[in-house]
Amino acid sequence: MDYEIVISSNVSEELINAVSRYWLFRDGHFVHNLNTINEKTINKKELINRITKHSHGLIHFPNCKLCFSEFEILVKDRKEFITKVNDQELVCNLCKSFSPKYQEGIPLHFPIEISINQLSEIEYKILCGIVKLKSKRLIYRHIFNNDLENHEIWKVINTLQKKGLIWIERDNSWRIKSFGFKTEILKLIN
Repeated sequence: MDYEIVISSNVSEELINAVSRYWLFRDGHFVHNLNTINEKTINKKELINRITKHSHGLIHFPNCKLCFSEFEILVKDRKEFITKVNDQELVCNLCKSFSPKYQEGIPLHFPIEISINQLSEIEYKILCGIVKLKSKRLIYRHIFNNDLENHEIWKVINTLQKKGLIWIERDNSWRIKSFGFKTEILKLIN
């Protein structure tokens, strides 16, 4: 997950600094608490109102849980940011609008432990390979055996994606950039 800050064009340099500190996010949490965002003694609530009026966050997610394409979500404040980052069932707006598989409020996936236990032997073997090999080059060589047209392997990869165990990050021309997985899978397959 990447994100960027979008700031209005007509803000003071002081507010730009406060906005940058407000949105700085690392290792699953915001770096600055609300007291350290601005050194000057200004009403905290007023400052937050000014920041959220003149800026917002744009979070880039590597894959929709249904169509597996990249998508972005616009957030207006930290609370909404944290909610979206922690959401396990992120679906793009087009799938929310048009996919018959999407029903709001119903989980799309089982917990990871259950999903892993439901895998066939070949699905589990490929999942382990993706997690341990990590790099696209090694996955192509050892799982696909350099045959990227192997439809049986792609069926398994698609199944793993549908179960929410892996995702594929792609560029604008739909070429694969990398294979991703949740770090908690490492503990479960060892």
